[in-house]
Amino acid sequence: RRCWITTMFVTDAHCAGEEQSPINIVAASAKGDAALPPMTWLCAGEPCVGDYNASDPSPSPSSVKIAYDGHTIVLSDFAGDGDPAVTWKGKEMKLEKILLHTPSEHSIDGLYYALEVQLYAKAAEGGELVVAALYNTGEGEESAAWVTDVVSVVSPCHLSTDPAQCRLSEAPTHLTSQWSFKAMAIELEPLLNRYYSYDGSLTQPPCTEGVSWVVGAIPGHLAQQDWTNLAAAQAANNRPRQRIGTRLVTLHP
Repeated sequence: RRCWITTMFVTDAHCAGEEQSPINIVAASAKGDAALPPMTWLCAGEPCVGDYNASDPSPSPSSVKIAYDGHTIVLSDFAGDGDPAVTWKGKEMKLEKILLHTPSEHSIDGLYYALEVQLYAKAAEGGELVVAALYNTGEGEESAAWVTDVVSVVSPCHLSTDPAQCRLSEAPTHLTSQWSFKAMAIELEPLLNRYYSYDGSLTQPPCTEGVSWVVGAIPGHLAQQDWTNLAAAQAANNRPRQRIGTRLVTLHP
Protein backbone atom coordinates (compact mmCIF):
# COMPACT_ATOMS: atom_id res chain seq x y z
CA ARG A 1 0.00 0.00 0.00
CA ARG A 2 2.93 2.35 0.51
CA CYS A 3 3.60 2.75 -3.22
CA TRP A 4 1.00 5.56 -3.39
CA ILE A 5 3.32 7.80 -1.39
CA THR A 6 6.09 7.74 -3.98
CA THR A 7 3.82 7.91 -7.02
CA MET A 8 1.51 10.73 -6.05
CA PHE A 9 4.22 13.09 -4.78
CA VAL A 10 6.55 12.58 -7.75
CA THR A 11 3.76 13.32 -10.22
CA ASP A 12 2.62 16.55 -8.53
CA ALA A 13 4.95 19.51 -9.12
CA HIS A 14 3.46 21.43 -6.20
CA CYS A 15 4.96 18.88 -3.82
CA ALA A 16 8.49 20.06 -4.61
CA GLY A 17 8.14 23.42 -2.83
CA GLU A 18 10.54 24.87 -0.29
CA GLU A 19 8.14 24.91 2.69
CA GLN A 20 6.73 21.41 2.72
CA SER A 21 5.42 19.26 5.57
CA PRO A 22 6.00 17.17 7.59
CA ILE A 23 9.33 17.93 9.22
CA ASN A 24 11.56 16.69 11.99
CA ILE A 25 11.30 19.10 14.91
CA VAL A 26 14.57 19.60 16.80
CA ALA A 27 13.46 20.61 20.28
CA ALA A 28 16.69 22.38 21.19
CA SER A 29 16.44 24.56 18.07
CA ALA A 30 12.84 25.66 18.64
CA LYS A 31 12.53 29.29 19.66
CA GLY A 32 10.42 29.88 22.74
CA ASP A 33 7.60 32.35 22.17
CA ALA A 34 5.34 33.06 25.14
CA ALA A 35 3.39 35.46 22.91
CA LEU A 36 1.99 32.58 20.89
CA PRO A 37 -1.67 32.29 21.90
CA PRO A 38 -3.23 29.25 23.54
CA MET A 39 -5.71 27.42 21.34
CA THR A 40 -9.34 27.22 22.33
CA TRP A 41 -11.67 24.67 20.77
CA LEU A 42 -15.26 25.83 20.47
CA CYS A 43 -18.29 23.55 20.57
CA ALA A 44 -21.49 25.29 19.41
CA GLY A 45 -19.71 28.61 19.91
CA GLU A 46 -18.63 27.93 23.51
CA PRO A 47 -15.34 26.52 24.87
CA CYS A 48 -15.39 22.71 24.94
CA VAL A 49 -15.26 21.74 28.61
CA GLY A 50 -16.14 18.68 30.67
CA ASP A 51 -15.00 15.09 31.18
CA TYR A 52 -13.89 13.44 27.95
CA ASN A 53 -14.76 9.97 29.30
CA ALA A 54 -18.21 10.95 30.58
CA SER A 55 -21.01 9.08 28.83
CA ASP A 56 -24.14 10.78 27.55
CA PRO A 57 -27.19 9.02 29.02
CA SER A 58 -29.22 9.84 25.91
CA PRO A 59 -26.84 10.31 22.98
CA SER A 60 -28.36 11.86 19.88
CA PRO A 61 -27.42 10.63 16.41
CA SER A 62 -24.20 12.26 15.23
CA SER A 63 -23.72 13.61 11.74
CA VAL A 64 -20.02 12.79 11.89
CA LYS A 65 -18.95 10.48 9.10
CA ILE A 66 -15.98 8.18 8.61
CA ALA A 67 -14.35 7.08 5.36
CA TYR A 68 -11.15 5.49 4.08
CA ASP A 69 -10.03 7.38 0.97
CA GLY A 70 -7.45 4.80 -0.05
CA HIS A 71 -4.71 6.46 1.98
CA THR A 72 -6.11 7.70 5.27
CA ILE A 73 -9.04 7.31 7.64
CA VAL A 74 -11.03 10.57 7.41
CA LEU A 75 -13.65 12.01 9.77
CA SER A 76 -15.90 14.78 8.41
CA ASP A 77 -19.33 16.46 8.63
CA PHE A 78 -19.32 18.02 12.10
CA ALA A 79 -22.48 20.17 11.86
CA GLY A 80 -24.33 17.92 14.31
CA ASP A 81 -21.55 18.48 16.83
CA GLY A 82 -22.20 22.21 16.88
CA ASP A 83 -19.89 23.20 13.98
CA PRO A 84 -16.66 22.93 16.01
CA ALA A 85 -14.03 25.61 15.55
CA VAL A 86 -10.68 26.65 16.99
CA THR A 87 -9.49 30.14 17.85
CA TRP A 88 -5.94 30.78 16.65
CA LYS A 89 -4.11 34.14 16.46
CA GLY A 90 -7.34 36.08 16.67
CA LYS A 91 -9.14 34.03 14.02
CA GLU A 92 -11.98 31.58 14.45
CA MET A 93 -11.34 28.64 12.15
CA LYS A 94 -13.95 26.02 11.36
CA LEU A 95 -13.05 22.34 11.65
CA GLU A 96 -13.15 20.73 8.19
CA LYS A 97 -11.85 17.20 8.67
CA ILE A 98 -9.73 14.92 10.84
CA LEU A 99 -7.10 12.55 9.41
CA LEU A 100 -5.28 9.67 11.11
CA HIS A 101 -1.70 8.72 10.24
CA THR A 102 0.06 5.51 11.34
CA PRO A 103 2.87 6.10 12.15
CA SER A 104 3.17 9.86 12.73
CA GLU A 105 4.20 12.17 9.92
CA HIS A 106 6.09 14.59 12.17
CA SER A 107 8.93 13.48 14.37
CA ILE A 108 10.52 15.21 17.34
CA ASP A 109 14.29 14.83 17.72
CA GLY A 110 14.12 12.04 15.16
CA LEU A 111 11.49 10.08 17.07
CA TYR A 112 8.33 9.00 15.28
CA TYR A 113 5.14 8.28 17.21
CA ALA A 114 2.60 5.50 16.74
CA LEU A 115 -0.22 7.80 15.65
CA GLU A 116 -0.66 11.38 14.47
CA VAL A 117 -4.15 12.87 14.57
CA GLN A 118 -4.47 15.89 12.29
CA LEU A 119 -7.34 18.37 12.61
CA TYR A 120 -7.77 20.63 9.58
CA ALA A 121 -9.43 24.02 10.11
CA LYS A 122 -10.11 27.02 7.86
CA ALA A 123 -11.05 30.63 8.52
CA ALA A 124 -13.86 32.25 6.53
CA GLU A 125 -11.58 35.20 5.68
CA GLY A 126 -8.76 32.90 4.57
CA GLY A 127 -6.03 30.93 6.27
CA GLU A 128 -5.60 27.24 7.02
CA LEU A 129 -4.42 25.57 10.21
CA VAL A 130 -3.56 21.95 10.91
CA VAL A 131 -3.38 20.88 14.55
CA ALA A 132 -1.46 17.63 15.07
CA ALA A 133 -1.57 15.51 18.23
CA LEU A 134 0.95 12.70 18.68
CA TYR A 135 0.28 9.41 20.47
CA ASN A 136 2.42 6.67 21.96
CA THR A 137 1.17 3.14 22.44
CA GLY A 138 1.95 0.28 24.79
CA GLU A 139 0.56 -2.54 26.85
CA GLY A 140 -1.58 -1.30 29.72
CA GLU A 141 -2.39 2.01 28.04
CA GLU A 142 -6.03 2.97 27.55
CA SER A 143 -7.52 4.93 24.69
CA ALA A 144 -9.92 7.85 24.98
CA ALA A 145 -13.57 7.16 24.20
CA TRP A 146 -13.44 8.93 20.82
CA VAL A 147 -10.67 6.56 19.71
CA THR A 148 -12.56 3.41 20.68
CA ASP A 149 -15.61 4.66 18.78
CA VAL A 150 -13.51 5.01 15.64
CA VAL A 151 -11.94 1.59 16.18
CA SER A 152 -15.39 0.02 16.58
CA VAL A 153 -16.04 0.88 12.92
CA VAL A 154 -12.54 0.04 11.68
CA SER A 155 -11.88 -3.31 13.38
CA PRO A 156 -14.55 -5.44 11.63
CA CYS A 157 -12.91 -4.59 8.31
CA HIS A 158 -10.01 -6.91 9.01
CA LEU A 159 -11.22 -9.05 11.94
CA SER A 160 -14.58 -10.23 10.61
CA THR A 161 -14.98 -12.97 8.01
CA ASP A 162 -18.25 -11.36 6.92
CA PRO A 163 -17.56 -8.50 4.44
CA ALA A 164 -20.92 -6.97 5.29
CA GLN A 165 -19.61 -6.15 8.77
CA CYS A 166 -17.19 -3.59 7.31
CA ARG A 167 -18.75 -0.14 6.93
CA LEU A 168 -15.49 1.58 6.04
CA SER A 169 -15.24 2.66 2.40
CA GLU A 170 -14.50 5.67 0.20
CA ALA A 171 -18.14 6.73 0.60
CA PRO A 172 -18.47 8.43 4.02
CA THR A 173 -20.82 6.61 6.40
CA HIS A 174 -22.13 7.64 9.80
CA LEU A 175 -19.77 6.80 12.62
CA THR A 176 -21.60 6.03 15.86
CA SER A 177 -24.31 7.81 17.81
CA GLN A 178 -21.93 8.08 20.78
CA TRP A 179 -19.04 9.83 18.99
CA SER A 180 -18.56 13.41 20.11
CA PHE A 181 -16.10 16.05 18.96
CA LYS A 182 -16.48 17.74 22.33
CA ALA A 183 -15.08 14.63 24.04
CA MET A 184 -12.20 14.62 21.58
CA ALA A 185 -11.43 18.33 22.11
CA ILE A 186 -11.40 17.92 25.89
CA GLU A 187 -9.02 14.95 25.65
CA LEU A 188 -6.69 16.88 23.32
CA GLU A 189 -6.54 20.04 25.46
CA PRO A 190 -3.74 18.95 27.84
CA LEU A 191 -1.75 17.49 24.91
CA LEU A 192 -1.74 20.89 23.20
CA ASN A 193 -0.95 23.09 26.19
CA ARG A 194 2.64 22.97 24.97
CA TYR A 195 3.12 22.97 21.22
CA TYR A 196 5.45 23.69 18.32
CA SER A 197 4.39 25.94 15.46
CA TYR A 198 5.80 26.47 11.97
CA ASP A 199 4.76 27.32 8.41
CA GLY A 200 4.36 24.37 6.07
CA SER A 201 2.07 22.65 3.61
CA LEU A 202 -0.59 20.02 3.20
CA THR A 203 0.97 16.56 3.37
CA GLN A 204 -1.00 15.20 0.41
CA PRO A 205 -1.22 16.62 -3.12
CA PRO A 206 -1.61 19.40 -4.08
CA CYS A 207 0.78 20.01 -1.12
CA THR A 208 -0.45 23.60 -0.85
CA GLU A 209 1.95 25.81 1.12
CA GLY A 210 1.07 28.69 3.42
CA VAL A 211 -0.47 26.33 5.98
CA SER A 212 0.10 26.99 9.69
CA TRP A 213 1.03 23.89 11.66
CA VAL A 214 0.64 23.31 15.39
CA VAL A 215 2.24 20.09 16.66
CA GLY A 216 1.61 19.05 20.25
CA ALA A 217 4.76 18.60 22.32
CA ILE A 218 3.07 16.30 24.86
CA PRO A 219 2.16 12.84 23.52
CA GLY A 220 -1.12 11.12 24.34
CA HIS A 221 -1.64 7.44 25.06
CA LEU A 222 -3.27 4.78 22.94
CA ALA A 223 -4.12 1.15 23.69
CA GLN A 224 -1.90 -1.24 21.75
CA GLN A 225 -4.87 -3.15 20.31
CA ASP A 226 -6.57 0.04 19.13
CA TRP A 227 -3.42 1.11 17.30
CA THR A 228 -3.11 -2.37 15.75
CA ASN A 229 -6.66 -2.10 14.41
CA LEU A 230 -6.06 1.35 12.93
CA ALA A 231 -2.72 0.40 11.40
CA ALA A 232 -4.14 -2.81 9.94
CA ALA A 233 -6.86 -0.83 8.17
CA GLN A 234 -4.62 1.76 6.52
CA ALA A 235 -1.02 0.51 6.89
CA ALA A 236 1.87 3.01 6.87
CA ASN A 237 0.50 6.24 5.41
CA ASN A 238 2.91 8.94 6.54
CA ARG A 239 4.62 11.23 4.06
CA PRO A 240 8.44 11.23 4.42
CA ARG A 241 9.94 14.16 6.30
CA GLN A 242 10.79 17.26 4.28
CA ARG A 243 13.70 19.69 4.52
CA ILE A 244 13.08 22.42 7.05
CA GLY A 245 15.47 24.82 5.31
CA THR A 246 15.52 28.27 6.91
CA ARG A 247 12.11 27.98 8.51
CA LEU A 248 11.67 28.88 12.16
CA VAL A 249 9.97 26.53 14.61
CA THR A 250 8.55 28.20 17.70
CA LEU A 251 7.56 26.64 21.02
CA HIS A 252 4.65 27.70 23.23
CA PRO A 253 4.80 28.34 26.09
